[in-house]
Amino acid sequence: MKKVTNEQKKASALAVKKYIKQWIIFILGALVLYNGIALMVVANVGMSPYDAFTKTLSEIIGIQYGTAGMITGGTFFLLNILILRKKFPLRELAQVVIFIGGGFFINFLVGVVYQGLSFDSLWVNIALFTLMTVVVDFGCLIIFEARLMTTPLESFCATIAPRIHLTLGTVRWIADGIFLVVTLVLILLLDLPWALSFGTVISLALFGPLLDLLRKPTSALIRWLKLKD
Repeated sequence: MKKVTNEQKKASALAVKKYIKQWIIFILGALVLYNGIALMVVANVGMSPYDAFTKTLSEIIGIQYGTAGMITGGTFFLLNILILRKKFPLRELAQVVIFIGGGFFINFLVGVVYQGLSFDSLWVNIALFTLMTVVVDFGCLIIFEARLMTTPLESFCATIAPRIHLTLGTVRWIADGIFLVVTLVLILLLDLPWALSFGTVISLALFGPLLDLLRKPTSALIRWLKLKD
């Protein structure tokens, strides 16, 4: 039987420690991300283009918003696999946890944790939505830092970006523009509840650019918290 050396034991312990840190970072990011999304819904001043599209899809199918999020997330997950094929990182298969578990968690946050929470002032709601746009950006980037799995849409955009020589934030901004147009067309054609408002404009203006702007500060924060070497 091969004897395990002290160096091997040390290397194994370091690997386990790194894996635990990755999960801590991921859980932190998920909590930040999904609470941010839920509070965007609470603000009730419209939604981001992607979330407005998801909400409109839920109205068409007749399902909860979080459940529709599982469908949209799953779609981008599959598209990413089709593009990368054998190069698709096996760890990213865990994205299933994000678009299924995340959907249920958003339903729980909106329907239970934040149920009844509302503000009468339009400006307070706009301020809340704007702040949560920044929070959701941070959540996405923290999850990226974990290097375990990423959110399906952002992972898809990260796959596309180098292929068309654009940054992640720019591709995400273009995607939001597409979601905005598709959502508007569906609402007008099918006479659906209006999911576009102040929040949609705020998100379109801020979300994509902030992904690029906050990437380095988020990485620095994770290192400062000693969650990453």
